[in-house]
Amino acid sequence: MRVTHSATGAATATARPRRVLLAFVLPFAFAAAPASTQVQGASPLAGDPAAGRETFYDWCAACHYADAGFPSLNAPNLFGVFGRKVGQLSDFAYTEEVLKSGVVWTEAVLDRWIENPVAMIPGTTMTFIGLPNPAERANVIAFLKQNR
Repeated sequence: MRVTHSATGAATATARPRRVLLAFVLPFAFAAAPASTQVQGASPLAGDPAAGRETFYDWCAACHYADAGFPSLNAPNLFGVFGRKVGQLSDFAYTEEVLKSGVVWTEAVLDRWIENPVAMIPGTTMTFIGLPNPAERANVIAFLKQNR
């Protein structure tokens, strides 16, 4: 509170502008969590594999399989994708840009890829515009992670 006095001597109280408080608090609100609570390469959200299966079949299955033994037709089969370096399936023709990326598929990398593949690796032939919803991406990642 800030107290001001008028010409007559009457005191009036006014609230301080909130931006002063925000300027002090906001930098701390976005500070990094202690290293012991951070998991390197982890997806920001825990996903639901059942919901991810639905989202996968709604958005991804037109081009991708996620089952063992199926071929890579329009896109690589995503069965066992975790920990795999990009370009390892012999039955799919990857672009030079994708091969040069050296990407290894982790939760964090898949999250970026599913959000916007073209922004992550310009030159990819993947025409998918991406899933902007972080919860949907986490669900798809949880579904793919269980398919090992």
